[in-house]
Amino acid sequence: KIGLQHEVNRDTMVYGLFSTGHKGVAYDLTSGLTAAVAKKQPVPAETAKNYELGAKLSLLDNRAMLNLAVFRTDFKGFQQSAGFFDADGLFRTTLHSIGSLRTSGFEADGNWRVNRELVLNGSLAYTKAIVTEFENGPCYSVMNAAGTAAVPGGNCAPNPKYNNTNVADLRGKTLPNAPKVKINLGAQYDLALPDRSFDAFVTAAYRWQSATQFSLNQDPETIQAAYGLANIGFGIKAKTDAYKLSFFVNNLFDKRYATGLGNTIGSIYSVRAPNANPHLVNITQWMPARDYTRYFGVRLDMSF
Repeated sequence: KIGLQHEVNRDTMVYGLFSTGHKGVAYDLTSGLTAAVAKKQPVPAETAKNYELGAKLSLLDNRAMLNLAVFRTDFKGFQQSAGFFDADGLFRTTLHSIGSLRTSGFEADGNWRVNRELVLNGSLAYTKAIVTEFENGPCYSVMNAAGTAAVPGGNCAPNPKYNNTNVADLRGKTLPNAPKVKINLGAQYDLALPDRSFDAFVTAAYRWQSATQFSLNQDPETIQAAYGLANIGFGIKAKTDAYKLSFFVNNLFDKRYATGLGNTIGSIYSVRAPNANPHLVNITQWMPARDYTRYFGVRLDMSF
């Protein structure tokens, strides 16, 4: 890791940074050691090179701070778990080595003390995270026309370079859990109570992010749409900092969202009248967050 920084003046600093990292070969012991899995062991090593340029600014007589950065990271042999159809025709989830991928974008964050009572803060991040080389990527499954079996979907096809295993060329596709845009906004208003042993405060926060793909195989059923969450709160705080009592409402507008989605086809059957024959069904597993729905709370912090 190497970096340079320069203080333009007492309120502005700029910097540049380069770093590199290495992760050794890996063995996938979580998927069940079969002959098909063993043939792919060990998973090759992973390397990364990171470049970053940025600036840190003090504004409005030190009442506001602003940090800016642009970055790019190139990975070779990125280690990532994903499901795929193996050479024996079975669908397995194992550790893969992605040929190469790139993350790039910019970040900005700052805070502003508007006056003695009000403080604002916020951040913005734009990240483009894509696969740049992975011609033997994993496939997702779809139901066949008869509704009797799961088959490879998307651009998945047998490739003679990989023993005619069903693979998908994922070049240019997004990485899992990598929304392009994230925004965070926050505010706190402090209300002084001179005739009391405590002061009061009110808080508000909002965060938003763009759509997220949860699967490396680009399954269209595992995309979480864009969403935003609002939180509010109020409370009192001892002037001596001995205690702080907070009341809050998180996910104020009761926005439902998932922190993970998994799609399964071919393992569950359904029977519906008048057809007595069982049919395969598609199951999407939805993993909620703690605040996937509106909830209220009280918190007490004490110092001794």
